[in-house]
Amino acid sequence: VPTGTSNVRVITCSDKILYYSDNEGQNFTAATFNPEMGFVGFGRPLVMGHLPGNTDTVFYLVRTWDPDPWAYRQWMYRSTDGGETFDQAHIFADPTADHLHMWLPESGNAAYVLEKDQTLHTFTASTHTQTSCSGLPSSGNEYRLAGSLDGGLTLYAMVDGNNIYRSTNGGANWTSMGATADTAWDVGFVCSPDDSDRLFLGAQECYRSYNGGSSWTRVNRWQDYYPDNDFLHADMMDFEFGETPGGTPFVLIANHGGLHISYDDLQTTDNLGDYGLLTGQYYDVLTHPVSTNLVFFGTQDQGWQWTSTADIPGPVSVVQQISGDFGQAHLTQNFQSYWTQYPGGWFFYYPDAFNPTSTGDTYNLGGNHIPSWIVPTARLKAEPSQNAILVGGGNVNGGGGSHLVKLTAMTSAPHDITTSQYAYDFRANSDSGSGRISAIEQSPHSIDTMFVTTGDGTFFRTSDGGTTWQKTTGFTVAPTEWIYTSTILASNLDPDLVWTSGAGYDNPPVYKSTDGGMTFTPMSNGLPDTLVQDIIANPAETMLFAATDVGPFVYIVADDQWYPLIGSYTPINWYTSLEYIERENLVRFATWGRGTWDFEIDFGTIPVEYLDVTKGTVSAGTPADVNESDNVDYSVQRSSTTLNPTVELEGGFTSPTQFPDTVTCTLESSVFSRGNVTQTIFVYDYVAGSFEQVDQRNASRFQDLVVSVDLPGDVSRFVEPGTGNMEFRIRYRAAVQRANFSANIDQVVFDF
Repeated sequence: VPTGTSNVRVITCSDKILYYSDNEGQNFTAATFNPEMGFVGFGRPLVMGHLPGNTDTVFYLVRTWDPDPWAYRQWMYRSTDGGETFDQAHIFADPTADHLHMWLPESGNAAYVLEKDQTLHTFTASTHTQTSCSGLPSSGNEYRLAGSLDGGLTLYAMVDGNNIYRSTNGGANWTSMGATADTAWDVGFVCSPDDSDRLFLGAQECYRSYNGGSSWTRVNRWQDYYPDNDFLHADMMDFEFGETPGGTPFVLIANHGGLHISYDDLQTTDNLGDYGLLTGQYYDVLTHPVSTNLVFFGTQDQGWQWTSTADIPGPVSVVQQISGDFGQAHLTQNFQSYWTQYPGGWFFYYPDAFNPTSTGDTYNLGGNHIPSWIVPTARLKAEPSQNAILVGGGNVNGGGGSHLVKLTAMTSAPHDITTSQYAYDFRANSDSGSGRISAIEQSPHSIDTMFVTTGDGTFFRTSDGGTTWQKTTGFTVAPTEWIYTSTILASNLDPDLVWTSGAGYDNPPVYKSTDGGMTFTPMSNGLPDTLVQDIIANPAETMLFAATDVGPFVYIVADDQWYPLIGSYTPINWYTSLEYIERENLVRFATWGRGTWDFEIDFGTIPVEYLDVTKGTVSAGTPADVNESDNVDYSVQRSSTTLNPTVELEGGFTSPTQFPDTVTCTLESSVFSRGNVTQTIFVYDYVAGSFEQVDQRNASRFQDLVVSVDLPGDVSRFVEPGTGNMEFRIRYRAAVQRANFSANIDQVVFDF
């Protein structure tokens, strides 16, 4: 709303109460209502808007509980100070929301409300008048109002979504214009502010009329979108009119494919998503852990998508492989094969993840109690070579129950999917007796340890491969939401550490167990009351990240505290999924409406902490002593008659949480020697299974060594799997026959 005190005032609604902000949403203030509505949770907002000709005047139509006569009614509020205070302007006795509708023109000084009882109400900044309508049916179940001021006031009424009536005398008389081509959805219909004969209707497809509703033309078929996304996608959600700075009128059409624009009254449309407008609604994002340029996406109405160019900085182009709604994807068979799902328990298998057009198999999970939308799934963390996933909530034999099912695909053509169903019925054994599986997790430490939650908050665990299950007593998991599932995350480092998350409005949204799921404690310090859609940990498990309905968060274990990750460029949106990309040192978040975003983690220069230093050895001699002092300096001293004495130090340290492709290792050593000393640095390569030399330097006597080397190749292969530790060996070799020298390692720093 443009106001006299600021450039733009934002007005929004929570429950039924309006809030306004004069600093683009940084702070909101609750509006004042006279009389107050009260009865929070009863009723809902209907229409709110301002008068273009008097921007200080804001109208708000709301359905609320009326204490007199103790029933639902619909109130009209009016504000004359830009939305700060509202006074009641009228009470509509009809309690049914669809029986009246408000229209505010693009210009002018009046708002109009059409009521089922054949009354048109006209509201200005200070007046309210009523006009009796003739020619409108009074038996409809839904009434919509639209109009235009082009050439004078022209009003249109839509009754029951498919019958159009027109008035050109202020609503006194109405003429039937006939039936529409399709029944309108909630978006209804609108009239062009620049041509009173031009109407636009939204349903699964979009329609236009250039003769006041006498005849209708479909803008395009919904399937036309797929070969050319400038055509409108299915499912119309909103229409908005505007003008360019040069005065060219346009209409915006919101749909389940994003946002389109038309400059010629919907003869043609243009997809604004092609111009950097991020509007993707993502259920899931999945990055190949080795070939991180390959990323898969599951979306609402945009099908499942993929890109092989995720290594290119900035926004990347994606390929929509198939249309529809897809979520919760997995890579199996050592990340060679790809699984995804369509709502209703439809699973799609592609044998070659690097060739998304590869032909696989499909499977539909049966039963009466599968989740209503996205079916919970899990990859086999302890069995990555298997070509299988776990799915939950149905019954492969049909009928009732919520069972855990293992889907396995053949690794060779024809790639048939086979099923193996666990006998345990989680629905029957849930606390309420009606809970459906909402999350699944296999422990990475044991193929026999699994965890399951149900929608009513029951937590289950097994340690014998699913033969028997135990319920966690005295604890209710944060429950699930209908459109997505709760989450279970098993630690990669500690077999007894488990986290779970879900809806946190009446309870903490995140819990932690340190005894394998037997007991749980809240872990929600710093989190608001919100739905936590997904959680993930960094490799060292010093941080957890959360995708929530109010934005991204990070949990610092050392602080026992969650912190928001909202920054200057962070979209304010639902966050539905996330993953930790170890090779890229980033967290990838999927959002519901703003695409996918990366949060890059920069550790800077990190001093490392020694874990252990063992005794050094002397070639052809007895072990030398290694003297440890406060875990900082390590000394080796040796007096020997041995030719070219060699001393080695072995140690380990906790690596930084994540490495990029190259890391510079700086070793600062104080060397005291009678002659030159050769210092050779080795780092243990866990892939090759041996120590690999990474540098060799010579130093004169009494000289400090400051050595910087780049670890070669993929740095992650030097990190011990499952621990985050790195081992090193430093060899000192004196270039004289008799030596008396000491080598003190002052510091090891990894800088990247």
